[in-house]
Amino acid sequence: MRTVASCAEVHKSETIHVGQFTGDHAERLTPPPASGPGARLAYRECAEAAQETLGGDWHAAWTNLRVFVPSAAAWTGGARWFRCDLVQIDNDVNVVKDRSGSLRDGLRGQRPLAITCARYGVFNDGSVSGVSTAPCTSRHTAEFTGVLTVTPSGLARPDDDALGDAFDGCWELTARYLSVRLDRVPRALRGFYWHDDDAWARGDQSFRCFVAVLDIDKPIQPGATLAGLGTKPVPTV
Repeated sequence: MRTVASCAEVHKSETIHVGQFTGDHAERLTPPPASGPGARLAYRECAEAAQETLGGDWHAAWTNLRVFVPSAAAWTGGARWFRCDLVQIDNDVNVVKDRSGSLRDGLRGQRPLAITCARYGVFNDGSVSGVSTAPCTSRHTAEFTGVLTVTPSGLARPDDDALGDAFDGCWELTARYLSVRLDRVPRALRGFYWHDDDAWARGDQSFRCFVAVLDIDKPIQPGATLAGLGTKPVPTV
């Protein structure tokens, strides 16, 4: 059972909007499927609510957007709502973090929820195994360069072309973040993105992009940044 709590108290999620399915979506005999047009409509409305709440794209914050629809029994009983919840996270597996206080304005002013610096891990083959938050005042191995949205239609999940577009777009964000041409990105750096493939069907086609040191055993110095680095040496420890 979901317990309602004051945002001033310790809690896990914050409801930011409740919408209503209308028209053909409301005439269905069962709740809209996760990959259907009704779910995508609900996600778009929830994403707009998250933007208004946070002050920016929720992908640029250590947050995750969750969309809930009625159970089959509640739908049969006439429920046609959908609910938009924001939660705070501190890693790419979307484990919810307990917090007190509202998420509102998390990307305004001092931007307390903004993704900035991070640490990442690797598998034996060198591919990224995970990413988690890290203070920029500490040793870190990656920095957030921005959000990229790709828009191919009719795909249940991102295919190789879509993922290739995402990598190329994120690499362009990396070059912009470093203030260099694409062919001048230092060889000691790499780029990667973070995306929830399972959320693609509901309309979330945005990727979080990062630039990182190639060797995680040589992290970036505490307080240093790769922003505007140009062709200068990477400030590793």
